[in-house]
Amino acid sequence: MIRKMLVTSALCLLAAFPACARTHEVTWAQNKATTKLSLNDEEFDLLCHTVFCEAGNQDSETQRLIAVTILNRVLHEGFPNTLHEVIYQDKGKQFNVVRWKGFPDAYEYTNTTVDACTKALSCSEEPLELLFFRNKHYHKGYRNYVKSGDVFFSLG
Repeated sequence: MIRKMLVTSALCLLAAFPACARTHEVTWAQNKATTKLSLNDEEFDLLCHTVFCEAGNQDSETQRLIAVTILNRVLHEGFPNTLHEVIYQDKGKQFNVVRWKGFPDAYEYTNTTVDACTKALSCSEEPLELLFFRNKHYHKGYRNYVKSGDVFFSLG
């Protein structure tokens, strides 16, 4: 069964006002049950840093899919339940960028990344099983989903 993520963004549009990422609420609806995830300024900033470091050389759509994948992991029972824990899970075995010197603060992100993360938080149609991405090929043992830019996305 394909689960859909319904997303609501509160207070402002980040594309126009990047500094006001205060209360983004992501609502996951499945089988009439809902789970909410709120991102504060610090978490939104971490999401943007991670997306940029993972795919800053990719287009906005690919960056959006990276952000959706990260948010899906937060909402999925097989991963930690906070953004920080998902990004730093297994000391960088999930997201290698956390091992980069000075991550996240030493790396600036762009308006393209802010737009991509904002879109990921506003009405994604991607299935919640979108949990993996990598370069060069799809993850073995998982279902192929889509290739965007140079990144292959898989369903868990």
